[in-house]
Amino acid sequence: MRRICHGIPERCFWYRGHPLPLCARCTLFYPSLIITIPIGILVAVLLSPPAFSMLLFTTLTISPLVIDGLTQYHGLRSSTNMIRAVTGALAGIGSGIAAPYVMMRLAGALLGM
Repeated sequence: MRRICHGIPERCFWYRGHPLPLCARCTLFYPSLIITIPIGILVAVLLSPPAFSMLLFTTLTISPLVIDGLTQYHGLRSSTNMIRAVTGALAGIGSGIAAPYVMMRLAGALLGM
């Protein structure tokens, strides 16, 4: 699990006295990402939103994770597992919806569509 998450016990949810293998942030990031990829495909195919809208949406959903991580890393504040989980879920949702859109746009550009 160390390849996809640091798994630091203090940053993990615990179950029956044992830390889960993923940190609180990754525990919600990965499922949110996987669940929202089909939604992202539908958004890209059916709605074809402007690139700026997708960039804005992705920025808004990933920014809380970046802000939480950076402010904690620089010692400006300490985070909680609940905040980590919420920011992970938001980033997973944003990434899951944006990734298919970006891949379809890149494929279209590479294939000349």
